Amino acid sequence: MVTLSRGEAVRCLYDETHLTPVSIVGTFQILDKAGCALALENVLAAAWTAYKVYETYVSQTMTDFRAVAPLAKQDLRARELELLASIQWTVPTRSRTDVVDDLAHELGVASLDCGRAAVLSLVMPECARMTDDQYARVVLCAAAQLAQVEDILWAAKLATPAIGADYIIKWSSRIASLAGPRAGPATASGNKRKREE
Repeated sequence: MVTLSRGEAVRCLYDETHLTPVSIVGTFQILDKAGCALALENVLAAAWTAYKVYETYVSQTMTDFRAVAPLAKQDLRARELELLASIQWTVPTRSRTDVVDDLAHELGVASLDCGRAAVLSLVMPECARMTDDQYARVVLCAAAQLAQVEDILWAAKLATPAIGADYIIKWSSRIASLAGPRAGPATASGNKRKREE
């Protein structure tokens, strides 16, 4: 069983599947909770669970999943059951992207696409250790940097007495830097390919 680095596992799900960022972030919530090796079959089993919990209905079939995750060649049901048993069958009901979306709505920037920043944050172990409030503020700021948003008056509301602007800027800049040079949206790395109909 070949173990992937965290970056390789993130890249694999982001570049080689049509899974949404909410499912990809949910996959890593499950994997982090399980503490298992990042072998491809573990990653795909967690992705299969996240896909059903965060993206679709529980009744989705393995065939449906393979349409969005063509890497899933084998039957993942047995590995999924082992993975779920290791976390006492308690999958987080919400993906961490939900807390980012909640904050975006609160600040009036719900149209800002935070998915890419959320996926890039998975590469940084520090982000996994952040509280949900820290994470939401950092990812939202990173999303604004990646989108090169010009109207950022709302960003002044990101800082709180407990979470300073320096902290938010430090970590959001590190996340945004993972996307590569700012040559423009068409040439920057990490662009999710569109699902084929």
